[in-house]
Amino acid sequence: VDTDTKGNVYVSDHMNDRIQVFSETGAFQKSLNTSKPVKVLIHQKTGEIYVFSWGIEGVPPAIIKSLDYYHEKVPQKLSIYSPFPDMKLKQEVDFPFGPSQIGNIAFRIGSRFQITLDSWTETPTIWIVGAMSDKIKSFAVNLQDSDKTGEEYGLRIIQVKEGKCKVVFNFEENAKKDLISLSNGNNKKLYFSHKTEKLYISENRVVGTGMTTGFLPEIDPLTGKKRMLRLPFQFDDMDIDINGLIYLRTHTNVTRWELDPI
Repeated sequence: VDTDTKGNVYVSDHMNDRIQVFSETGAFQKSLNTSKPVKVLIHQKTGEIYVFSWGIEGVPPAIIKSLDYYHEKVPQKLSIYSPFPDMKLKQEVDFPFGPSQIGNIAFRIGSRFQITLDSWTETPTIWIVGAMSDKIKSFAVNLQDSDKTGEEYGLRIIQVKEGKCKVVFNFEENAKKDLISLSNGNNKKLYFSHKTEKLYISENRVVGTGMTTGFLPEIDPLTGKKRMLRLPFQFDDMDIDINGLIYLRTHTNVTRWELDPI
């Protein structure tokens, strides 16, 4: 759902191949026929209608069978229409959303991608992020896209230029230059040492155990300097006291260690 500056409401109707337009009071205005819309966004300066189409998951089996619907076969595209009430197709381009499906196991229902349109840049700019931002091999089995990385799932800025969608900024690529860990670990926790004024990030990345891998990223927030610490063992939780000593807890004991500063 999105709205324009006149209060009209635009609703994407994926399975019926249309965008429905209503007034601010809810009265039906007009229907725009467009193939498998998922996300509709209105350019707030021009009034143009941006319609994004891709296959969605979670469609009931009865509907899949009756309509012969397979989400991985839905073309991924962006269609741009003139403002209401004309709503004429101006441009249609392939859009680089990312992998069309996670795998053979339907463990995710809902929108695969989150998208927003920046109407205020000189060139209309689209921000998109996928449901997963790193390798997903560790989080399920029998995955067709298990080798995909954050470059396809992570946050990207895209512009339409000369009839093509171009990625003008990829946060994954830039993060690789600056970060020492790009993992998509569960239950990340941030710790701060009052003695050294360093930041530490624990990441529960051992599948099925809830324990960390035994590595601890350390960041100096003043200089940006980073390093990866290798701790003596995997742990469930940790904390740092006012003297800069680190406490590591496992399911059987708690131990105390010194961390030398950067």
